[in-house]
Amino acid sequence: MKLARSTLLVALILGSAAVLGALSDVLLAATFGAGRVMDAFVTALFIPLLLQEYVLGDSFTQVFIPIFTGFLVRRQTEEGARVASTVINALMLFFAAVVLLVILAAPALVAMIVPGFDPASRDLTVTLTRIVMPVVLCTVLVSFMGRLLNAYQRFSLPSLVQVVYQLLLIVAIVTLGRWYGVTGLAVGVALTGLGQVLFLLPQVRAAGFGYRPVLELRHPAVRQMGILILPLLVRMVVAQSYFVAERMIASGLAVGSIAAMDYARKLYQFPTSTFAVALNTVLFPTMARQAAEAQWPELATTLVRGLRALLLIMAPISVLMVVLSRPMVGVLFQRGAFDGHAADVTAGVLSFLSLGLFALPAMWLVNLGFFALRDMTTPLWITVGLTLPAIGLNVLLAGSWGINGLAMGSTVLRTLQFLISLALLRGKLVRQGGQAGGLPLQPLLDAGLKVALGCVAMILMIRWVGPALLGVLAGRGAQWGALVAQVAYLAAMSGLAGVTYVVVIGALRTEEVGLLAGVLHRKGIRGAEKVYRTLTAPSVPSR
Repeated sequence: MKLARSTLLVALILGSAAVLGALSDVLLAATFGAGRVMDAFVTALFIPLLLQEYVLGDSFTQVFIPIFTGFLVRRQTEEGARVASTVINALMLFFAAVVLLVILAAPALVAMIVPGFDPASRDLTVTLTRIVMPVVLCTVLVSFMGRLLNAYQRFSLPSLVQVVYQLLLIVAIVTLGRWYGVTGLAVGVALTGLGQVLFLLPQVRAAGFGYRPVLELRHPAVRQMGILILPLLVRMVVAQSYFVAERMIASGLAVGSIAAMDYARKLYQFPTSTFAVALNTVLFPTMARQAAEAQWPELATTLVRGLRALLLIMAPISVLMVVLSRPMVGVLFQRGAFDGHAADVTAGVLSFLSLGLFALPAMWLVNLGFFALRDMTTPLWITVGLTLPAIGLNVLLAGSWGINGLAMGSTVLRTLQFLISLALLRGKLVRQGGQAGGLPLQPLLDAGLKVALGCVAMILMIRWVGPALLGVLAGRGAQWGALVAQVAYLAAMSGLAGVTYVVVIGALRTEEVGLLAGVLHRKGIRGAEKVYRTLTAPSVPSR
């Protein structure tokens, strides 16, 4: 019951953070547009974001939580505190050296990442990079404290820190950004990290964790973390080479291409940063416990039911983002320095990215299955094997389709990563549990067919009603205003398409519809309990 409530609360908090993030993006677009200034700012954030979102957010979580949780389960709080303190002290020392190195080497790094920039844009990017880099140290602390609270089964406060970040960023945009331009904005971004640390620090103390000024690198648990995290870090380095190559290719395309990709990615990540992240955050400890207790059928069922829940939510959102990308971008961003051309480019990128909306969080969830089994190397080899061909594909697609080609290349990569990971995890569970089937894929395929029919019905509804509605709203545009007419169109089409989807999959007796209805019942508590029971109930995978 407690875990189910946590899932709902985390999703609600992350949804609030995503809404605030959309507001901050709107303010950024109106203030700075999608030209070279934003290209420089987005590139300056690129290096700290690599460390924050990918290295710390993925690798550290999957290694730290299972090991530290073991100390809590065995009631070895003192030893666990010493191990955790050693980890954070080592991380702070390491990343302090990284920050200093990046600040000194910023000109060379910027020249490598964006070789297509003109000298003025390159100099501005170097300056902004040096300003924002210290935020990495705050990010290390925030990430560590968040994982620590997760280990204590506290999920809401680490998620709430995202709301704090977005609020501080909005304040930075409307104050420092408008007073001192993009340089002031960079200073504001650096200060947001300090605000997050100050927010979480009292909560960690209240959870019962006692910091120790120790550095016991020879402790067996610390050494085990080092062994387990090594393949994850290598995987992330290889994966980030893809993003570096993407940035290099985009710097040689039309002016504003990097900014357009960034705006589109933020919209694309909106649904994945709410429901998908909340689901994965809460399911991972469950799968880790099932793996530790050798409950292979239960682990397989938990994972597949998580995939079914992702598919149910992400598929219709993907359709809406592809078909209605232009009005979405227009309503959110097209004002001030963000003109119609920038909206057209961003909408095109969003359409191609959204084709892979399900594959990205699904790949995350499958990887959590590997990590629950303490298998850190299989995701590494998948990433290594696909990265170089994906970069080559991006070069070819960008030459033909421009920035849209890079977006399509990203979708192809994520889809292949998900499919290959799913197939390999299925084989591993067969070997691990000595059972046929490995994963109960038939329920996933059945749900996929029903969801596909619902999505087709959505597309037909939009194509049938959309032109007529546009004609009606065109006559009202002068009376209501262009923005109001666009909002009315977007809301009406999204609502009609959503109702159509729910009716179709409901008529097909899709199990997850009943689960979602239960979530809404009595403020979601009873439904959430049912969702949790369904996700974690023991059952034998189909043979």
